[in-house]
Amino acid sequence: MSFKFIVHTLSFSIIGFVVGLSISHADTTTSYTYTPEGEIATIDGPRIDVTDITTYGYDVQANLTSITNALIQVTQVTAHDAIGRPLTIIDPNGLTTSLTYDPRGRLTQQSLSDGVTTRTTQYDYDPVGNLIRVTPPDGSFISYEYDTAHRLIGMEDSQGNRIDYTLDAMGNRLSEQVSDPQGTLTRTQQQLYDELGQVRQLIDSQNNTTDFIYDKNGNLTQTLDAKQNPDNQSYDPLDRVNQQTNALNGKKKYTYDGQDNITSVTDPNNLITTYEYDYLGNVTSQTSPDTGTTTYTYDEAGNRLTQTDARGITVSYSYDALNRLTHISYPDTSLNVTYNYDQGTDCIGKLTSIVDANGTTNYTYNTYGDLVTQTRTSSDSIVTTFNYDYDTYGRLASLTYPSGNSVNYTYDAQGQLSGLSYEWSDGATQSLIGNLQTLPFGPVKAFDYGNGLSLTRGFDQDYQLISQTIPGILQSSYQHDPVGNITDWQDLLSTGQDQLFDYDALYRLTSANGAYGDITYTYDATGNRLSLTLDGSTETYSYVPSSHRLQQILGSVTDSRSYDAAGNTIQSLIGSYTYDDTNRMVSFTKTGTTATYAYNGKGERISKNVDGTITRFRYAPAGQLLGEYDQNGQAIREYITLEGQPVALIVTDPVTTLSSVYYLHTDHLGAVVKATDNTQTLVWDAERKPFGERSVTTAQIEMPLGFPGQYYDQESNNYYNYFRDYDPGTGRYLQSDPIGLEGGLNTYTYVLNSPLRYTDYYGLDIRVCAYPGHGVNPFGHVGYGLPGESRTYGYYPGLPLPYNVYGPGVINPDSDSGGSQCKVVPANPNQDDCMWGCRLKRIIRPGFYGILGNQCTEFVRECMKDCGLNSGTYSGPLPWKFFNNLP
Repeated sequence: MSFKFIVHTLSFSIIGFVVGLSISHADTTTSYTYTPEGEIATIDGPRIDVTDITTYGYDVQANLTSITNALIQVTQVTAHDAIGRPLTIIDPNGLTTSLTYDPRGRLTQQSLSDGVTTRTTQYDYDPVGNLIRVTPPDGSFISYEYDTAHRLIGMEDSQGNRIDYTLDAMGNRLSEQVSDPQGTLTRTQQQLYDELGQVRQLIDSQNNTTDFIYDKNGNLTQTLDAKQNPDNQSYDPLDRVNQQTNALNGKKKYTYDGQDNITSVTDPNNLITTYEYDYLGNVTSQTSPDTGTTTYTYDEAGNRLTQTDARGITVSYSYDALNRLTHISYPDTSLNVTYNYDQGTDCIGKLTSIVDANGTTNYTYNTYGDLVTQTRTSSDSIVTTFNYDYDTYGRLASLTYPSGNSVNYTYDAQGQLSGLSYEWSDGATQSLIGNLQTLPFGPVKAFDYGNGLSLTRGFDQDYQLISQTIPGILQSSYQHDPVGNITDWQDLLSTGQDQLFDYDALYRLTSANGAYGDITYTYDATGNRLSLTLDGSTETYSYVPSSHRLQQILGSVTDSRSYDAAGNTIQSLIGSYTYDDTNRMVSFTKTGTTATYAYNGKGERISKNVDGTITRFRYAPAGQLLGEYDQNGQAIREYITLEGQPVALIVTDPVTTLSSVYYLHTDHLGAVVKATDNTQTLVWDAERKPFGERSVTTAQIEMPLGFPGQYYDQESNNYYNYFRDYDPGTGRYLQSDPIGLEGGLNTYTYVLNSPLRYTDYYGLDIRVCAYPGHGVNPFGHVGYGLPGESRTYGYYPGLPLPYNVYGPGVINPDSDSGGSQCKVVPANPNQDDCMWGCRLKRIIRPGFYGILGNQCTEFVRECMKDCGLNSGTYSGPLPWKFFNNLP
């Protein structure tokens, strides 16, 4: 690829002031105009198909008074103090933000008001200007402590939980200790540094160490995990990784073009994936051994316009002037999807409806931007609605399901969630979860179920789960090796249910022993399973040459598989599969059974029809399954979750329409292993092999939930896993990973063949996601999510104005209004823990947000760097530029 230069063109007034700036690169141009005082007046570009001008207004003192986006949606700054700081900001929906400062210009109070209620956050400082307390609207707080050099050395929340830091002379954090209000140490971690301030060793609570070695340029060249398994990296003369060698000597090689874009990746089996790019660094072609060649085109802003897969199917995308996805068009026009925004009261800047082949989903919001209703109207006019209600502090107070029944949320005096209760439409109530307790700045450690059972969880000082107890129902203990793999899972209630596990140096499960027998697994260099031996009986796996596609399983029976050009499984021993233009499975057929599947515009499976029986599915905004409904919209099962894990199931009798509550009990992964009724009687129980095959031993109710994010399809014996379909018998997906190699070198395997440690909620592995700009933020946003999480999290300003506002920041879950893109960055378990810790530190010490400095891009990039992950070559603040430059 040849280079194109960036051209800056300036225009001047007759007295020499800059009044215009045009920046052109690769046939795209962004133009800026300025006021006579030198303030930015307009930004135009780079789109040429729409008017995408952002306009800024000022008063006579050159204070910013308004920002008008390309859709003429206006954010107003209606009042300033004597030196120009904003005092009152009104967003396009009428939400008013009032700001108060102390005499030294530090923000002391931020109040949000919808005209009826007000949510106020207070900021306190010590005499030298250190932030010492943040008090959100609910009255809870976090206080901060500093040493004489004004370095943070401790913090404490309103419950008395503490984090204490030990620093070296350079300010590097040597240790982090978390303790409860009684002073009991609950979590600890140490790290050592070299003379350049680079982390050279991490030390966990058991004194297990992870070591890092760097070259003279500061590049990480070797990581030694706590079992001394090496992971090596070498670099080219431009400090780009050109080879990674894992602990089993498997080599992954990279080549680059002149703009540092990766042009090829060669895996340890010498299978090559190649990439081509345009002048802006957008991928225009990907050729994969698994999915063939896929090509892409883009508009001037980098929005994807078309995608053509190896089947020859071209998908087209359209965007509004704020670069929000508005339309997806397929060759089969019945599959087209339309995304609408800004419709209705308090909805400016929000996704308000999705119209797809199978119906319409509508969303409404309050002035604060909280989701109020989510309504699905199917193409056959069946309507299901979820209603969300909030307390005066902005916390979720209740969620009403389509059945008309509700889940109510209660909070303690410190603002922590303390319980859930269920309310029937006639007003009757029942406790679901009570006495909820969490570890300091950590996971849930105990709660009471509404049927009188109690859960207690034990953790080590790495917050690694080591035990779970529900008296008479479940009593498990877990032992881990130094790198965190479970080696011994003991069932202290059931004789013969203990399990033992072993792993190779890549943390891949190699053996398992339990009530299911003795199992051994072998793999090739890229994670393809080569054999499975169960109690001496072996089945072997072979693959399509020059790919990772499973071709045949030879054992007691022969299972031969075939694929379409995009790598989707279309035939196996049990039946045949078909796919539509969206690359989603739409039918499964076997002798005597036909099943069809339908999806909405978010990619969620909203219905299936098995031999004439229709089941409809409805999801939370973050993708968790909330309910199943029959063809008439009547509730079958509704699910209640706590921190993303199912804790209760409401089953409705199809004849009497009366509903019953059941309590769900999960393992260390969050997968349901048992269920009890109101009398504490066991009503569902199953024995599960490591990769998810299960044998139900008690079945008074149906329980289709599998690993987190999975739903069991009895007709095919597979699991629907949001974006893909999972075959537990082979430990593989039926489709290649839609995000390509970002999910790992093998695009079919499940969670790196480590199913006791990881989960894949979306069928996509670990994610970094970029979200399009909208409203007053044209630049977009980036955040990251960890294994098993159903959403990403990012760093946000505490103030609504995106320009020239420097104030408190906050970590929040990211909201997807359409048009997001995600990549996956493979990480080892220690890096996963590091990324979790990096986010935790920012939650605890959010710091001050600056639009061109300490913002969302810097947060993700610095966490990735600190944890030894490749964060790409872009060092600037733009989220999408950073995202596009990730490997």
